[in-house]
Amino acid sequence: MHLASVLLTLAAATTALAQFTVPVGRAIRNVNITAAERALGDAAYSVNRVSSVVKLRGPRPPRPPKNSDALENLGNEAYIVNVTLSDGNNYTIDLDTGSSDTWLIGLNTSSPGITSLDSEYLDFYGGGIAFGDVYKGTLSIGKASATIALGNALIEDVLPLAADGLLGLAYSALSAISEEVNTTLPTNWFDASNIENKIFGFYLSNAANGDNGEVTFGGYDREKFYGPIKWLDVQAPTLIGDGNEFLWWAFSTNNITWSVRPHAAAGIPGGSGPINPGNADPNGPTPYAIADTGTTLSILPNTTAYGIAEALGLSFNDSIGWYTFEYSETASLPPVNIHFNSTTFAIPSSVYAYDYGGFNLFGIVNGGDTLSIFGDIFSRVAYTIFDKVNNRVGYATAIHPW
Repeated sequence: MHLASVLLTLAAATTALAQFTVPVGRAIRNVNITAAERALGDAAYSVNRVSSVVKLRGPRPPRPPKNSDALENLGNEAYIVNVTLSDGNNYTIDLDTGSSDTWLIGLNTSSPGITSLDSEYLDFYGGGIAFGDVYKGTLSIGKASATIALGNALIEDVLPLAADGLLGLAYSALSAISEEVNTTLPTNWFDASNIENKIFGFYLSNAANGDNGEVTFGGYDREKFYGPIKWLDVQAPTLIGDGNEFLWWAFSTNNITWSVRPHAAAGIPGGSGPINPGNADPNGPTPYAIADTGTTLSILPNTTAYGIAEALGLSFNDSIGWYTFEYSETASLPPVNIHFNSTTFAIPSSVYAYDYGGFNLFGIVNGGDTLSIFGDIFSRVAYTIFDKVNNRVGYATAIHPW
C-alpha cells in the first residue's frame, strides 16, 4: 500500500477567499477492459452498458470530521477530496470533469441544513448509474462553498470504494436533475460557488512515483508545468442531438496526431498517424475528444488505438481482450507522442503501463469509430486547465519527478 498526500490548492479571486490547501486523495477500484470501454459510454451518455449489479445504500448516521491528512494513494484510479456538507457531515468525493451533477451516499436528510426538493434524479455513467432523491444543501471545499441541488444516492454502482460521492465539473447542461429544479436552484457546484475566476487546473500524480498531485480552483499553478499552454476551444457536440450547448470539455481532434519512434533492434516497429482516423461519417459531428478526470485510462478511436499498440510491438492478450506487456518490458518501451500541431506531449511507458495484477495493460484503449477521451493516462503528462471564462481546455507539460 502506497501512502501519499495529494493537495488541492484553492486560489480564490474574491476578497473573502485567500489561497489555501485542502487534502485530496487517490482511490482505486477494479479496472479492466470492460470498465474502460464502459467509460466511453459515460462520455456518450449511453445507457447501453449500464451494469445490472447495484448497491443499495441506506442513510448513514452523522460521522465525526475526518482527519484530512490521513490519505491513502491506492492507485491511479479516481481523485477524491474532502468536503463538508450542511447536514453536519464530512465526505470524500470523486472529482469528475466528465459529468455535471453532485451526489453523495447517505445524506443526513433529517438535518435542518438539508431540504427535500420532492424530486428524483437518474444519472447514467459508462460504468453504471446513480439514482436517488434530490435535496438542497450547501457543500464546501475548503473555504469555497455553494448552495445547490444535489442527490442522495439510494442506488449507485459507479464510485471507487473510498469515495462517498461524486462532484461533476462539466457543463451544467449535462445535468440529469429536472428542469423544474434547476431553473430555481443551481446544480453545478463550481458554477455556483463563490470562486470568482471560473478556471481550475489539474496536476495528476503517478502513484508509482510517490509525488503529490493537486487541483487548483480559481486559476492554475504555474509551478506544476513548464512551457506554453496549448489552448483548445470547447466544442458543442451533436452526439445527443443538441449542438447548441456545451456539455463536456470537448475539443476537435482534427489536427492532433500520434507517433512512436521505431527501434528495430528492440522489436519496436514505430509508426504515426492522426488521432482522428478519417473514417467518420462526413455528414456526422466533428470528431472530438473529451478531457475527463473521471476516466482512468485514455480512449482513442479503434483504428488509432490498435495502430499505436502495434507500433509499440505489443502482444494482444486474448484472455483480456487488449494489449498487455510484462513488468520487465516497461522500461524498454518508448513513449507515445501526442502532437497538437507543434506542441508535443510524450507519454512514457511508466504512465501508459496500467498494473493489471501480474502484468501491465496498455492504458490507451479502443472505444469506437471517432470519439476520444483524454483521461488520466494523458493528463498525468499534461497539466490540464479548464477555463469556463473563455470555454477552452489548456494543456501544458507537467513537471514530474520521473
